[in-house]
Amino acid sequence: MVGFVGMPSAEAWDAIAPGYASRAASFTAAFAPELLAAAHASSGGAAAGAEGGGLAVLDVAAGSGAVALLAATSAAVGSVHACDLSPAMLEQLSAAAASLPGTAAPIEATACDATTLPMPSDTYARPKPLLPPFPFPALRSSVVQDAVASNFGVIFAPDVGAGLAEMARVCKPVSERNPRGWYRARPSPC
Repeated sequence: MVGFVGMPSAEAWDAIAPGYASRAASFTAAFAPELLAAAHASSGGAAAGAEGGGLAVLDVAAGSGAVALLAATSAAVGSVHACDLSPAMLEQLSAAAASLPGTAAPIEATACDATTLPMPSDTYARPKPLLPPFPFPALRSSVVQDAVASNFGVIFAPDVGAGLAEMARVCKPVSERNPRGWYRARPSPC
């Protein structure tokens, strides 16, 4: 049940899916709020996606859905697409999504490999380049954009670089309408 270069296959992930949310995802979920905040997709954001219906969030290698489920409950998010190699993991995600409040954004789940995402190129607005969150919080833009994220997921792809390249491929190029923040770099004392 091991795939390419020793990485677990879909069948291996399917086999552990029933207990994954209670064992591993309980740990990885702790990082989801910061991941979504860095992508401006947390509840503190404004619901202002490209079409005015909120952000579109893609969760790559979503597992049982820690990021997708949290994103769906954010007022800033209008839709969530969760992708994972394991259909059984996506079944766990769908079961958990059924208990979300009626105000939650819809979650679409797709079984796919992180290195070959089924979305066309330029599907999601490219996230802004991330400035260090500390000590520069005032430099974060208030403009909200779509988010493509992976929380401890794409690192299990047989080719992590290909997974990251796919995440970049589905992002739209930055347009002039997406402002950037600038700050003066200071020499490091090291």
